[in-house]
Amino acid sequence: MEEWKTYKLRDIISTVIDNRGKSAPTSNQHFQPLIEINSLGQRELDYNSVRKYVSESTYVSWFRSGHPQKGDILFSTVGTIGLTSIMTKQYGCIAQNIIALRTNQLVNSYFLYYFFQTSSVK
Repeated sequence: MEEWKTYKLRDIISTVIDNRGKSAPTSNQHFQPLIEINSLGQRELDYNSVRKYVSESTYVSWFRSGHPQKGDILFSTVGTIGLTSIMTKQYGCIAQNIIALRTNQLVNSYFLYYFFQTSSVK
């Protein structure tokens, strides 16, 4: 049997998407959903609870850290800290109270998601 490998978090994360510090302007144009904390907490992101959207120009130019991609792990940073979900679609942008982590080829994002769900990590 092969031994488990141990990594530091910084060694398995390729990208951190962090737009904290200012709120994105919302729009009546439903170009992309603005994912907020109320959409987190289950394994898969709850798109049905999205209430705000951004325009195409905001989506393209406003977010300084980029956008989450399918497979990224989303974390709440205020309120109930540590709520997590995985992006299951290549659709949406994150509000200022959420960060996203993208894993590299050393670990599967679902494995890391479940690791973050363990009581010892929480």
